[in-house]
Amino acid sequence: GIRYRQPRCVRAFQAELDLGERNVEKHLGNSIHVFSIGLKGIRFAAIIPKSRFATVSLVGNQDLDKSHLDAVFASPIIKHLFPADWRPPERFCFCRPSLPITSGKGFYGDRLLVIGDASMSRHYKNGIDSAFRTARYAVKAIFKKDLSLKTLKRTYGGPVRKEFRAENLYARILFALNDLVSPRHFWVRTHLYYVLKKPKSRTAETISYLTWNLFTGQTSYRNIFLTSLNPRFLFWMGLGALFRRKCAGKIAERP
Repeated sequence: GIRYRQPRCVRAFQAELDLGERNVEKHLGNSIHVFSIGLKGIRFAAIIPKSRFATVSLVGNQDLDKSHLDAVFASPIIKHLFPADWRPPERFCFCRPSLPITSGKGFYGDRLLVIGDASMSRHYKNGIDSAFRTARYAVKAIFKKDLSLKTLKRTYGGPVRKEFRAENLYARILFALNDLVSPRHFWVRTHLYYVLKKPKSRTAETISYLTWNLFTGQTSYRNIFLTSLNPRFLFWMGLGALFRRKCAGKIAERP
């Protein structure tokens, strides 16, 4: 009898692969590796070293399964990160967690509050953050003492929507743009030119800022979006795409 409808979700794919401590130290080191390589259905892949294991997380715009993991490991870019003779085992620990990609409907009602990513959360980001943010508004709303639908719309529903709605609009635009440019070789070569040949330039720093924060969510999607529209950045990226393709192409062919 309540109006609540849960968010629409997609299933990510996460696997724990045993490489052995020596291989992890030699090939992965102590860094998180994030890839956006234009594979259909997969928005990004993250490989995280943990002791003797590599945690592989795949996030997409559709439900992902083991076939998508096989597609990732068929990519030469990923193969280069692992021992030459290593192959994913037939049996390994994996899970397919649900990630909400829309908000819940009717997540407040007469004497009813729904918190966490069951209500609203940052696009593709963690439910713990959402639980913390929405719980703050829930506590404030509860201590208003009037828990009617009309009051909760103002004291809970409104603030939660204000917290997440615009942020998630920026996120959808950014991920759509990333889906558009990540398979384009000339754009990737331009990125590589600046990152490898001019790593201390402002353009290279901006590329690193945009890429890292888009996939980790360490800053707001609004900040990422506004940074991506910086005229200076767009000018140098456009110039690099037009005049440095040959030079950047030679760099991109390196392992």
